[in-house]
Amino acid sequence: MKLDGYTRLAAVVANPIKHSISPFIHNSAFEATATNGAYVAWEIEAGDLEVTVANIRRYQMFGINLSMPYKEQVIPYLDELSDEARLIGAVNTVVNENGNLIGYNTDGKGFFKSLPSFTITGNKMTLLGAGGAAKSILAQAILDGVSQISVFVRSVSMEKTRPYLDKLQEQTGFKVDLYALEYVSELQARIAESDLLVNATSVGMDGQSSPVPTSIVLPEDL
Repeated sequence: MKLDGYTRLAAVVANPIKHSISPFIHNSAFEATATNGAYVAWEIEAGDLEVTVANIRRYQMFGINLSMPYKEQVIPYLDELSDEARLIGAVNTVVNENGNLIGYNTDGKGFFKSLPSFTITGNKMTLLGAGGAAKSILAQAILDGVSQISVFVRSVSMEKTRPYLDKLQEQTGFKVDLYALEYVSELQARIAESDLLVNATSVGMDGQSSPVPTSIVLPEDL
């Protein structure tokens, strides 16, 4: 890695973050693209977030990535938000555009980019879950022109999920249908007419379990 007076810095900011492999990934990318940059991990306390963001501009950094717990806390310190970051209410990337700090959320874009043979535009989606990952996918799908979204959450989560969906409708005019995951007949009906089924819950991380009841019949082409 070349380091000189022209090297620009980038960082991932979170707490904890020292375990992250992001520096390895990004420094490898810098090297592969002949970019004169260095990427580090900054584990900071909450009281240091404002000065950390100010240093992006002060030291002419490329920008930063953010993880928990700073994805929402960083927003007041930014100059501008992308459409998806505004809808999601969280930022995972800050880019320094000639001193203008712009916040982005790349999670939803990254998800749909991982489906190269599928486009969400004009299609119907059933989404299980309403956490951070689900919100990113949901907002990006709306921005990309999805025709219908059905969100299923546990009945105990209905009350806390609805305000976010109401906010999305207010900002975009797009109405998202919300159902309890226990409403199996409606889940079956929505899955049957969907072009994409997304599990954004924590169930299934073991590679075996599923939030979809075994009684549900999945379409062959889904």
